[in-house]
Amino acid sequence: MATIENSPAFNGGEQLPWPTLVAAPSRLERAGARLKRRDDAICHPVANELVVWDARRETAVSLNLSAAAVWDLCDGTLSREEITAELAQLVGCDPEILRADVEKTVQELISLDLIEELPGGEEEQQEE
Repeated sequence: MATIENSPAFNGGEQLPWPTLVAAPSRLERAGARLKRRDDAICHPVANELVVWDARRETAVSLNLSAAAVWDLCDGTLSREEITAELAQLVGCDPEILRADVEKTVQELISLDLIEELPGGEEEQQEE
């Protein structure tokens, strides 16, 4: 389950202008690929958005609050389905309502080379 907390911004130590999402770890076997944001991406909150700087491509991408929430959960531990479920539980709706928007955001972040897909399920199986 995701919880809300106002934590320091990524890579900057500044407070975000909105709460960030912190996913509670799950011991359940992950279904599908896990999503991980690039470690070298530099993020700065600007107004109600998160600007992600990609030094490799020398480009900046502005994420709205919804896209920033997806980005925040792409920590390498959750799959697309789990991210959708976490966000749905947080806002109190059925995951099917968010599924298309989360998938579109994930696809855009992958196409921009800002997140990558990692094989799923292996770490959890070894822990048990």
